[in-house]
Amino acid sequence: MEAALSEAKQMGFKEIYLWTDASVEWYRQQGWGEIHRLQLGPIEAVVMMKSISDD
Repeated sequence: MEAALSEAKQMGFKEIYLWTDASVEWYRQQGWGEIHRLQLGPIEAVVMMKSISDD
């Protein structure tokens, strides 16, 4: 994950998003914040965001 975040930062991204249907608590511990929940058929997806900006 750190390599992907570093690459995105080098590319000029200020924030990065993901969605997961598991491991929400683990992502929170890594500094990700929940921004939305949605139902995808039988799956509850959680959309999360992490700021990677130095600002």
